[in-house]
Amino acid sequence: MTNYVIYSNTDYLDILKIQTDHITGINNATLFIDENDMDLKALYEKYNKVIFYDNTDSYATRILKCLKHIDDDYIVFIHDIDIIINVDLLFIDKLIEFSRKNTVDKIDLKLSNVPQNEKRLIDVVSEKVTQVDCVEPDVIYLSRHNNPNNVIYNVNPSIWKRSSLLEIMESFKDETYRTIERMEVQNYCAKFAILGIYSKNKKFCGYYNCMNQFKFLHISHSGNFLTLNDESTTDYGQSYNDVKVEYRNIVDKYNLTQSKKWKK
Repeated sequence: MTNYVIYSNTDYLDILKIQTDHITGINNATLFIDENDMDLKALYEKYNKVIFYDNTDSYATRILKCLKHIDDDYIVFIHDIDIIINVDLLFIDKLIEFSRKNTVDKIDLKLSNVPQNEKRLIDVVSEKVTQVDCVEPDVIYLSRHNNPNNVIYNVNPSIWKRSSLLEIMESFKDETYRTIERMEVQNYCAKFAILGIYSKNKKFCGYYNCMNQFKFLHISHSGNFLTLNDESTTDYGQSYNDVKVEYRNIVDKYNLTQSKKWKK
C-alpha cells in the first residue's frame, strides 16, 4: 500500500489541519512533524504513523532522519501547503509500479512541459512509447527530465524512490527549505532517473497545473494564502479555475480571511 508522507511543522498547524482533512480516504499516511508538547491527538490519529524531528535541525536533516524510520521503497512525498484536492489511488499505484519496474528515482506529480530535446513519451497506462507529435488528448505521458536548469529537484508533490531522496538529503544535509533547490543540488540530481508528467488535458490549479488523477492546491506562497478573486487567479495571473469551488469552500470552512496569512 502506497505511503503518502506529509511534511509539516507546528508553526503551520492551520494549514496542516486543512491538509489532514483532505487525506481522508488515503489508507496509509505518515506525518513528519517537529517534537512538541501540544495536545494533537485528534490530528495524529488520522495518520498511520507520526515521526517527530528536532526543530533545531536543518530542513534536509529533518527529512533525512525521518526517512530512516520508514521502510517503503517508494513514497509519495508532499508538503502540508500542497493541499490534496483529488487523488486516484490506483493511478498513483500504477506510477509506483512503473517506477519499480524501470528503476525510476522520482516522478514529479505536477504537470510539466516536455523538455525541448525530448522526442519520445511513455503512455503511463500502456507503457508504450510514442512520439511527441502523436500525443492523444486524454492520455497521461511521462518524459525524462535531466536538465538541471529546469529545477529537476524541487519540493513539489512527487513520487520518490526513498533511497534516492535519502541520498540527496545526506549529501546536502545543511540545506534549508529555501536553499534546497539551489543549483548545486540540481546538478547533483542530473544523474537520477527523474520523470515529469505531461498531458494535453491540463487542470488549472493556480501556481501549478495538474492532472485529474492528482489535483493539488498550493494554498500559500511567500507566507500568504492564495488570493480569492472573481478571476480565480494567483497574484501572478495563473488560473486556479479548476479548483476554485474547492478553494472557496476551504476559505469558508476554515475562516481563512481572518488569518494573519490572508492578504488584505
